[in-house]
Amino acid sequence: CLCDKLIYECASLVPCLHNFCMYCLTRTIQHSQVCPQCGQGFVNFRKNTTINNVLEAYGESGYRKDRSQEECKEIDKRLNTESVFIKLNYGNGKLYEGEMKRDKKDGKGKMRLFNGNVYDGDWRKDKAEGQGKMSYSNGEMYEGNWRNGQREGKGKAKYTNGDTYEGDWVKGKIEGKGKSTVN
Repeated sequence: CLCDKLIYECASLVPCLHNFCMYCLTRTIQHSQVCPQCGQGFVNFRKNTTINNVLEAYGESGYRKDRSQEECKEIDKRLNTESVFIKLNYGNGKLYEGEMKRDKKDGKGKMRLFNGNVYDGDWRKDKAEGQGKMSYSNGEMYEGNWRNGQREGKGKAKYTNGDTYEGDWVKGKIEGKGKSTVN
């Protein structure tokens, strides 16, 4: 790993599949979208549960002596609370620029999807959550509250024909009190 210790909380880069400590990797790739080992560009990174399971079994066997329990707890705390700013180019026009915790979009960020839609706002565990604005490639727009990746709470939508709706949303649909304006 980049820290010269046994990997803790393994993350794999896609497509090269090189593995690093999640904490070391997220700090290293903030400024460059290339693998620290091979120099190849990458499009994403994900937690590697297979390697993590092997390392956990190894640690339970009593052979893991390179990291203390205190050090592991401190790394876990940092991974859960500290966000890093990352730029990811997934290809096919899909881009993300913003904050991440571990391997999830979490905090403020902007995502351009392959279809041209752009979400700019709050993220939590890889989903739109909180305040945000979605600009659709067809010219429509929604700005307001999001929950679990859907319109939820108060928000305003503007449609291509000039109509608007401002009011309550539940699970992505208009529901409750609101005001529509028809052009």
